[in-house]
Amino acid sequence: MSDPGSLRVQFVGEEIIVPPDTELTFGRSADLVIDDNPYLHRVLGRFSVMRGMWWLTNTGRSIALAVTDTSGFSFSRIAPGSGMALTFSEASVRFEAGAARYEIEISLPALEAHSVE
Repeated sequence: MSDPGSLRVQFVGEEIIVPPDTELTFGRSADLVIDDNPYLHRVLGRFSVMRGMWWLTNTGRSIALAVTDTSGFSFSRIAPGSGMALTFSEASVRFEAGAARYEIEISLPALEAHSVE
């Protein structure tokens, strides 16, 4: 299998580089703490490598994740308990908890290097 490279995650000015041999969770009390919002799951999502690709898994029970390709027109919604392979070189992950809205920006430099111009 090919090396998927590192994942770059940005949230409110903080950038995290996630090597392919680790994973990153996000939520109210996860690796990436989003907010102390009581409507937000403790762990809402997880970025991890499976089958040689980066995946985003929705580990929550009631909040959907919206993934938008920031360089195109593709959009996906990840229901609780589901996941998807990240095939976009740059994307935003949006979700709502109570009245609050959140956005995480992600990029996969390895996909940028292999994209067709």
